[in-house]
Amino acid sequence: MLTKIKAICKEPMFWELITISLLLLLTVIALAVVLQTPSPQAPTQTTATTVPTTPPVLGIDVSEHQEVIDWQQVKASGMEFVMIRVGWRGYTQGELFADTLAQTHYAGAKAAGIKVGAYIFSQATSAEEGIEEANYLLEQTKDWEIDMYLALNWEHVGEENRTASVDARTLTDITKAFCQTLTKANKRPMVYFDAYLASTRLFIDELTEYPFWLAQYAEEMAFTHPVKMWQYTCTGTVPGIDENLDINRYYTE
Repeated sequence: MLTKIKAICKEPMFWELITISLLLLLTVIALAVVLQTPSPQAPTQTTATTVPTTPPVLGIDVSEHQEVIDWQQVKASGMEFVMIRVGWRGYTQGELFADTLAQTHYAGAKAAGIKVGAYIFSQATSAEEGIEEANYLLEQTKDWEIDMYLALNWEHVGEENRTASVDARTLTDITKAFCQTLTKANKRPMVYFDAYLASTRLFIDELTEYPFWLAQYAEEMAFTHPVKMWQYTCTGTVPGIDENLDINRYYTE
């Protein structure tokens, strides 16, 4: 028997098989290590829930898409605040545009005694553009009495648009630059993202000092990061506004 084993060991084919087997084993081990290591560009998605305990205050967010608003009816319905879009960045060329009804919405809300905040729809691809958007928001609201926050609303709108290649590191840096610019101007910044983007395309743990505005359309919130404001529907109805719109719960604690 020993003689047969020695003979087999002398065969070139035997050692080739041994070599191939070892290479396959090392490949399997390497793949296992890679799969268990989180990618620096893809934060781990979380599902634990952090729900504030205080009763929320209800409010809406509006833009030029809500053309006619009876603000007295909105106030009477129980809406206590509004986040008004003051501008937006284009999907392709990246130009900044003013929302054509922002000033009108501001005047109407204030006259009705509704608290006001503002936001910009962002398609920034760099920290420099984040700063530009913050300054644009400051300029558009320079004569406003802001009761709430000034928010960055960055969204992914498609793989064919200018933001398609923005990774988690870049998006986090954009958000930081925006918020830091507002903080230096003695304003209160806020960060808006939907739950999926915040969990998979943002290093959200680096943004804990800024109030978070979550977009998650569900009956119950399911999110791990502390939430200051929750946009829980985009098809809400409010007296005084014909179109469906976003409704938010603001937690004062």
